[in-house]
Amino acid sequence: MIYCSKKPIILTEHSTNNKRRGNSLLKEIEVIIYRQFTKIVTISDSALDSLKNHLGVKFTNIVTINNGVNLEIIEKAKPYNKA
Repeated sequence: MIYCSKKPIILTEHSTNNKRRGNSLLKEIEVIIYRQFTKIVTISDSALDSLKNHLGVKFTNIVTINNGVNLEIIEKAKPYNKA
């Protein structure tokens, strides 16, 4: 184990892709690092699927908490009148 603290460590995964995911050496390193986390929280199902596909192993410590931004409100927002 790389990290020896007894305190829980939580990682949030926001992206469905990053530059490291195309490098097989970095993938092996990431698998080792991701195993150290108490929980991995993804912000969407697509981020969860992408992470699981990338790591190529079953992690039981991954959960999804959907992004807290209501996109419908943003899409319906009226532009601010600067006058």
